Amino acid sequence: MQDLRQRVIGAPEISTDGFHPYKTAIRDARANHGVIVKTYSVTNLAVKDAARR
Repeated sequence: MQDLRQRVIGAPEISTDGFHPYKTAIRDARANHGVIVKTYSVTNLAVKDAARR
């Protein structure tokens, strides 16, 4: 993160999942941070892959 911060003009914007070590590293590098949250819904119960999500 520090290397990225030194190479980018301005504050980089980083999007990650909610893994805690990312938050600390991005905060220490003084970058903007957003967390991506995925929401799944089942629209067809006949499809077993959708039911497992």
